[in-house]
Amino acid sequence: MRHGQAPLVNVSFDVLVTGLVYAEGPVWLGPRDVAFVELGSQRVQRWTDGTVRLIARPGGAPNGATLGADGKLYVANNGGLYPLTPELLARADDGVTGRIQRISLDGVVEDLVTALPRVAPWRPNDLRFGPGGWLYFTDPGNWEAFIERTPYTGGALCRFRPEAAGAGPVEVVRDFGDFPNGLAFSPDWQRLYLAHSANGIVQVMDVEDGALGPAQTFCKVPEGGPDGITLDSEGRLYVCGSVSDDGGDAIYIYAPDGTLETRYDLSRNSDPTNLCIGDGGIYVTLGLAGQLIFIRHDAQPAALLP
Repeated sequence: MRHGQAPLVNVSFDVLVTGLVYAEGPVWLGPRDVAFVELGSQRVQRWTDGTVRLIARPGGAPNGATLGADGKLYVANNGGLYPLTPELLARADDGVTGRIQRISLDGVVEDLVTALPRVAPWRPNDLRFGPGGWLYFTDPGNWEAFIERTPYTGGALCRFRPEAAGAGPVEVVRDFGDFPNGLAFSPDWQRLYLAHSANGIVQVMDVEDGALGPAQTFCKVPEGGPDGITLDSEGRLYVCGSVSDDGGDAIYIYAPDGTLETRYDLSRNSDPTNLCIGDGGIYVTLGLAGQLIFIRHDAQPAALLP
């Protein structure tokens, strides 16, 4: 990991959608076409060239999304939790057990996994496809502990094969005690990056024959905690620095060697939750601000599928 201050860029951006209830999980579907989720309103939505339409209401709290080879969205649903403010958490009246869902773009919802081989609560957070047909997802466990100031029992990185009989079984790849959150693969599929929100770091692990090597620290964000992450086609890592006591509402861009290259500061308490690259820029969901925004930035997305 290399240290140093990145040049602060005076960022201007386009606000594409407002009035969202804790937005997350943007997925670039093609030119000016982005799917995203809302934890608080239990919606999976699609923004297409200025028009927003509902895809589905899968219940619980859809928390993260990715695109499968079948053209369907795969959604990590935490069951019903979402922040109202940095200090206040809401719970859905019709909450469910945390689960992984598959949702077609015409709105058909399937529950793929509704139980995990861990102690409840199950809180699937974010997910990405990896080599070998595995769908990897993070389960931070009782992350509400960080808002409600109660003991945190830890989380895990898990995986399963969606096309296996019964969509499983789910494997716990590795346990973590520091809020595993966003994840992404390198463009060559040889490394897995994993954000840890509680300690401000992003780790990287080598991937070989379906096994993960030791976790090494790749970077530490200057303030706040990392949330969603993605990579571009050149191997740069893009990190959402989410809201915290010391600020940190920003997009951080790291070179493949861990050097912090660029920092886009956003409004305090806007809470950038996740991001995707497309159309010559970065689509970002702002959780507490309730927005989908677009930052112009010269980059091409890395592939979502091996």
